[in-house]
Amino acid sequence: MLLENPRRQVSLVLLLTLVSLYLIFRQEFNLGPDLSGGTELIYEIDVDAARREGLVSADTPTPELIRQTISIIQDRIDPTGTIEASVTQRGETGILIEIPKMTKVDAEATIRRIETLGSLEMRVVARDDYNKSGVKFELNQEKERLRAWLDKKTPDDKATYRELIAKDPGKVRTFNQLNRDEGGRLSEHLRWYPRLIERSQKNPDAWDYAMSEDPTGHVVAVFAPDQRARPPQGENPFLVELVPINIHERKFTGEDLDPAGVKRGFNEVGQPSVDYVIKGEVMDAYADLSEEYIGKQSAIILNGIVKSAPVYRSRIPGRGQISGGFTTAEADELVKVLKTGSLQVRPDLMAKNTIGPGLGERSIELGMQSMLFGGLAVLAFMIWYYRTSGLVAVIC
Repeated sequence: MLLENPRRQVSLVLLLTLVSLYLIFRQEFNLGPDLSGGTELIYEIDVDAARREGLVSADTPTPELIRQTISIIQDRIDPTGTIEASVTQRGETGILIEIPKMTKVDAEATIRRIETLGSLEMRVVARDDYNKSGVKFELNQEKERLRAWLDKKTPDDKATYRELIAKDPGKVRTFNQLNRDEGGRLSEHLRWYPRLIERSQKNPDAWDYAMSEDPTGHVVAVFAPDQRARPPQGENPFLVELVPINIHERKFTGEDLDPAGVKRGFNEVGQPSVDYVIKGEVMDAYADLSEEYIGKQSAIILNGIVKSAPVYRSRIPGRGQISGGFTTAEADELVKVLKTGSLQVRPDLMAKNTIGPGLGERSIELGMQSMLFGGLAVLAFMIWYYRTSGLVAVIC
């Protein structure tokens, strides 16, 4: 028998000891920021500005907005609860996020995920022939009013609005908030959204397709004509054009997507994209809209930017694709964001601090000391009390 043979008994004990030591030392313990250190992020939400810009309803209480934001951020950075990130409220409109130690790449991806609104809108591009419920568009006049505003000086008189939007395309919201008497839009049912023109993936020395070069459309180019002729300069250059969007027609948002159907895919030329499925309760409405607008342009708007404006070719039965020059990593990040819902307001990063182990490091040191001294005390007691038998037991 195995246990009756002393050599086999010793061999079994040694084998079990080696296996135990291997399992102990190969185990990676998931320590929180207090023990391993990490990153501390402090965000602030400008609730008043969000209300002025119409991003948040005036009826939404500030505490409720903060709670919703914290919940979405928690789901984005730690959906399974394994990272042990801490997301808590700081003051009235602040958010404190503590993330355990991670690689630089993972930390940057986490910050991008936090700051991405995840706001998805599927709308249609405004057209002159639109006429529903008495709503019509005079797009030639709308274009002239926008161009006149672009050439005006900003209040600080340091630049024109054209120069401002060329650097920060989201500033077109300023024009959208003007009323007709202030030189704004003629129709409240039309809104201008920016579209970015980036490097051509086929030819890095050229720009990608510009909608504003189509003479039959009503897209307004923010850039000067000579910029279009020059090759791209800088690390991540882009040109900006403004697309008129019909906000009177029905829209679909990220809330209408089935989270289980959101996944990374590839477009017709093999570039990473995001595939989506519309929820069953609005699937027929989505298909009806696509059928009504066959031959006309839709607009997929992500975080306030027109990512693509595909033409409806046929009735779409509740499925679609978001493309726009994504890398694989960007597509994967967008999938995670869309699955967790959209933020009403983008949080502003106020501070980023590296957390040292601090007290946690001292706690680990004291814990190791207590284990060592406690273990030695037990062994010494066994040898003193049981003499030879205790020594044999300790060795075993």
